[in-house]
Amino acid sequence: MYLLDSTPPHPQGSLTSSDVSSAKELPERSHGFFARHHMRPTLAVILMVAAFLIGGLGAPFLVSPHALEHVKLIIEGRSNEAITLDHDYLFEAEPLLDTFASIEEQLGNSQVFDLHISQIWMRATIPTSADADTADVISVEDQRVNDRQPALIQPSDPSRDRFSFNEVDWGSVIAHIPEAQNVATAKGLSEPILTAIRVQRDSTSFARIQITLTFDNPYGNVNVRLDANGELLPIEYFEQLPETDHQTLRYSQEQFENALSQIVETTGSDLSTRVINYGDRLLVNSYIPSGDSGPSLTEVDFRGGRIEDSRVLDGGAQTTPDAIFTLDEVTWSTADANIECATQEFAALGASEPSVSRIIIERSMVGIDEPLALLVRIYVDSPDGISGYVEFAPDGSLQRVAGP
Repeated sequence: MYLLDSTPPHPQGSLTSSDVSSAKELPERSHGFFARHHMRPTLAVILMVAAFLIGGLGAPFLVSPHALEHVKLIIEGRSNEAITLDHDYLFEAEPLLDTFASIEEQLGNSQVFDLHISQIWMRATIPTSADADTADVISVEDQRVNDRQPALIQPSDPSRDRFSFNEVDWGSVIAHIPEAQNVATAKGLSEPILTAIRVQRDSTSFARIQITLTFDNPYGNVNVRLDANGELLPIEYFEQLPETDHQTLRYSQEQFENALSQIVETTGSDLSTRVINYGDRLLVNSYIPSGDSGPSLTEVDFRGGRIEDSRVLDGGAQTTPDAIFTLDEVTWSTADANIECATQEFAALGASEPSVSRIIIERSMVGIDEPLALLVRIYVDSPDGISGYVEFAPDGSLQRVAGP
């Protein structure tokens, strides 16, 4: 670059004093963005990166009345919560109930086959019409049904699967979320976040409404189950017990009686032909003397702290009176002592570490000419193969030992 208004010096020549005196000062060279704005480069980089993030991530939310809250959540790494700022948050009771009321108003009924609820939207499988067995799937957001399509998978048993979302105590469900979150933590999921609520009837013969809460973290997810009243299912408490307690829980008098009382309450009968206690599960043949089709025999399956299922057995009408007994004929207070006695009897026979495998209560032949006697048999196993059972009378008195 040549000096302004001067004659370029000869390449082989040298500057003279007249050349220097006639030279004009060049404009100062720019020092760039940072210098012009009197910023330290480090601070400038931070602000530029922040501006980029806000522009790239926050831009979709800048039209929101909660734009600053959006940016704050993004900077704090909680961008998954930002979507709830401009929509009804369905994990709270009031907006959830308002959404159900709006759906019922728009569709004219509250019947569903299945519900899937996320933070801001809901998907429901509903009857095509009030009495239809076919189903549509609707999507709901901000209390509006914004999509409706025929369901790809139709209900296999529409009359069984159908329920009203008004049958669920939603206030209680929402109130029990913190407790369910604690259960998710106890199951090994750290810092669990609720991401979905699923509602449908269970697959048992009772077809009870079951609510499943799904909790997630970056490494996995767990489900926690509630009933229609919003209470945690007993199985959730049962699963928190040490594994070693699962196999013996129902052998204790308190747990044994609790299970039987639930069965009597459900079936309406305290008559039985057989009770089998596996420690973590009970199978009870309940005799129901009167019904729509006469006497019946129902096998009730109790596990996980509640009646899980039941099925009607063949031949209930042919059940003979001498095979039936009432549950209060057994002195349950002797159960703990009988178990200890049974294991001691087999230890005396040489069994190492004898343990109870099951308890069976039923009427059984004890003599050719004698009537059927009610007996309590406690079956014992051991690692060395020595096994058998010990019989007790209903009052807890020892009758006989059937060993190897």
